[in-house]
Amino acid sequence: DGSARETTVWLAVVDGTGYVRTGSTRWGDNAVRNGELVLKAEHASYPLRIDLVEDEAQRQRVSDAFREKYGWTDAMLSWMRGSRPKIMRLVPKPQE
Repeated sequence: DGSARETTVWLAVVDGTGYVRTGSTRWGDNAVRNGELVLKAEHASYPLRIDLVEDEAQRQRVSDAFREKYGWTDAMLSWMRGSRPKIMRLVPKPQE
């Protein structure tokens, strides 16, 4: 329904840029529809714009970074994300 929700996500960094990924989830659908999300870490909030990653070579680099960071757990959960998960590049929003 587009209402705000909180969910725990895994984050990978490739060349200094953060990425999150998800399969068929409501939060992922909402983020794609809105084009933005707020990442909360410890006591800080970071409003971000998201760009879907479609380039296959970049998708592979990001997937490799998740696999390196999260290891066998990432491999075990890959069936939940499906064959083509949403991979979102996190882009800082300009200060208003």
